[in-house]
Amino acid sequence: VNSMWPAEDSLHGQSSAVVVWREDMKTAIADATNFHAALAVASFYKANAHRNSPASSSLLLDGLRHKVSSIASVRRRLQNDPSDLSLLPAILALGGAEFYAGNHQATILHLEAAKHITNAAGGLGKLTENVRNLIGIADTVTSWRLLRRTVFPVEDWDPGPWDKQSLRSEE
Repeated sequence: VNSMWPAEDSLHGQSSAVVVWREDMKTAIADATNFHAALAVASFYKANAHRNSPASSSLLLDGLRHKVSSIASVRRRLQNDPSDLSLLPAILALGGAEFYAGNHQATILHLEAAKHITNAAGGLGKLTENVRNLIGIADTVTSWRLLRRTVFPVEDWDPGPWDKQSLRSEE
């Protein structure tokens, strides 16, 4: 692959995405709830992408095992703190796992749970940029794919002035 597209060029051209990915992975690795959720969504995605593969059923079982572990942890933690913002990446990943498993109603349920926690914390403006972006992507893709309104009202998505945007190109 390097002979067709050097990896260094990809990393250089996508530096903002790589930085976000690295931060997300640090969060996932440091927290068992997020880690299991990330493994669940990855397993279901891969099983969906390789539906006709002999490995598909093994991937589905792995995804289910990680999903159950993450959901149990999310429930325990929400009982202790119903507005635990650190759970949002796990909840969104679990929604993604359900999306790839074809359980779209559960995907919407996870988005609604993320909205409930976000509203309890004071709205999208109280979240980190990374988490706001995760929510925006998950909600938009789900809305587009299922041909339905977003769970989070679009009126809430005010990214602020252009010169304060982290993804704008420097001139």
